[in-house]
Amino acid sequence: MSRINHPNIIQLHRVLKSQTKYFLILDLIRGKDLSEIIGQNGCLSESTARIYFHQIIDAIDFLHRNGIIHRDIKPDNILIDKNDKAYLIDFGLSARNITQSDLFTDMLGTPNYLAPEVITETPYRGQSVDLYAAGLILYVMLTGEVPFHADSSQDVIQNIILSELYIPNFISDAAAKLIRRLTHRNPRLRYTIEDVRKDEWFSEDYTSSAAGEIIDREIQIENANIQILQPQQVMEYTDQCSMTPCSIEKEQNTETKNCICSPFAFSVISPLDALKRNLNKRIESLGGCIKDEENSSENATFKLGLSSLAIKIDIFPLVDTTHIIRIINIHGENSDFDSIATQLKKQLCI
Repeated sequence: MSRINHPNIIQLHRVLKSQTKYFLILDLIRGKDLSEIIGQNGCLSESTARIYFHQIIDAIDFLHRNGIIHRDIKPDNILIDKNDKAYLIDFGLSARNITQSDLFTDMLGTPNYLAPEVITETPYRGQSVDLYAAGLILYVMLTGEVPFHADSSQDVIQNIILSELYIPNFISDAAAKLIRRLTHRNPRLRYTIEDVRKDEWFSEDYTSSAAGEIIDREIQIENANIQILQPQQVMEYTDQCSMTPCSIEKEQNTETKNCICSPFAFSVISPLDALKRNLNKRIESLGGCIKDEENSSENATFKLGLSSLAIKIDIFPLVDTTHIIRIINIHGENSDFDSIATQLKKQLCI
């Protein structure tokens, strides 16, 4: 996954390891998964579904051409950002170095999106199974309904094997044809990627995504000193932050890193000593002075005097050199505090 670089596939950047857990650092996608979008809005128009489906097929095509099978394609694993860009995520069940002749027999995936040959444990090609799931995603987008729905997983499996996929009359004939060909029970008669690209419904308004690439790199697992925060701690530190993106430069070099900001709390990527020096400079530039300071090897607390304000600033470690900064109004007008807190946030997150 770390070697995949495609505009419609989420990218892995780092892997951190604590004593008991692994942490994956992935692209931050601001949006919703396809399941959530459909749940909130109901079925999509064919024009909107086509925009998403073009990108989903481009991502699947890229994976297959590079010997990668996803094996868990479903609406929950497709993120859509605010610009209607789709991203395929969650490669936990994927397989790599796979050729067209390689066969699988294991039953993996989400029940509603399993191809019949997976359920019957017939040797199957992963590429065909991925495309079957893509056909069901198109069905969900256009109907707003989960395919083969039933009260239990066992009943879902029975429906997949015995029932025909019902396609409502309001779906166009061209879209219905594509769904039927992608979800054909016989994998030998199922559409391939090449067939999909030639299909009438798919080819309308199609514009290819930028070409992806396989990067020649392997990400090393990094040992990290990670403090695990409970959800209530995170909410306390960040004051229900809005997760507005910004960035800050490390003092050691010119590399710019991402961080997360909120009105009265934010996190920055910087060693603690460098962060404290930077904070001191910013406080002085605002005409403030440090009244008291408590330090440890991992965190720090500043009590500041700023004109008519008394402010407390706490620094907490989060992950490696990432720290959460929490600004608290001890004494003073809220409007003045809001102004100072906002200035500090902007100055530290340049």
